Amino acid sequence: MKNYPEHEKMSTIVDKSQAIGAFLEWLNDEKGYRICKHLAGELWPIQTDTEHLLAEYYGINLRKLESEKREMIHDIIEASKGD
Repeated sequence: MKNYPEHEKMSTIVDKSQAIGAFLEWLNDEKGYRICKHLAGELWPIQTDTEHLLAEYYGINLRKLESEKREMIHDIIEASKGD
């Protein structure tokens, strides 16, 4: 089986990242809180979504992750041709 490093990283942090993601959604949806940046003496809501924040925090490259998904699909299709 091929090595899929971004998926391997994801598998080690999935429980933690899901808990953090659920908490961030709760803050936003239930409490109305927003994550903001402090710029020039003012607070500005960030435009980054939860998925990208978590990927950055855990060092996961979402582009590579998507590429690996495409590789996996290709590998599954190729393997099924031999059956």
